[in-house]
Amino acid sequence: MHYTIDQPSDIGGVIRAARKAQQLRQDDAAGSMGVSESFLGKAEAGAESVQWGKLFLILQGLGVRVSVDIPDADEGLLKAQSMKAQHRAAVRAFRAAEQTAEKWKLRGERLSAAPTGTLDTFSPERAKAIAALFHTAKRVLDTASLDARASDTLTRARNVLAHAEDASEQKTGKGNARK
Repeated sequence: MHYTIDQPSDIGGVIRAARKAQQLRQDDAAGSMGVSESFLGKAEAGAESVQWGKLFLILQGLGVRVSVDIPDADEGLLKAQSMKAQHRAAVRAFRAAEQTAEKWKLRGERLSAAPTGTLDTFSPERAKAIAALFHTAKRVLDTASLDARASDTLTRARNVLAHAEDASEQKTGKGNARK
């Protein structure tokens, strides 16, 4: 079913209708989507300001697909701008992960410093910081278009992933042949 959304209350009605169609209680739906019941209530009420990321968690959790109709825009322009926006978001996430890693003193050290080189040898917080750093580094590289400006962020992301590959090779014994 197609439905036109012109204001926040329209999307709130869509969220509520999708949840009710699936016979989900608000608390159960919120828990399964990783948002608070309070946030889900605000989204359903059409609150004027909500966090985009959480809003899309709700929509995806309910199976709601969002499509847009952009008059006078060609597909190439839309794809280029969408890729740039994805890359900027990935760079922001990577920088936040770097800050967390800095807190745990992970930058500049071999991230495979644990005896077995596995994340389970680190504290949960440190393992989470390492995983986030690797994940966001990969996102930065995956979203970098061919015409992307050379940047320190891309270089740092490549270095993080190179450390991860080195650690993986050392763990499996493949790195020993190079030494």
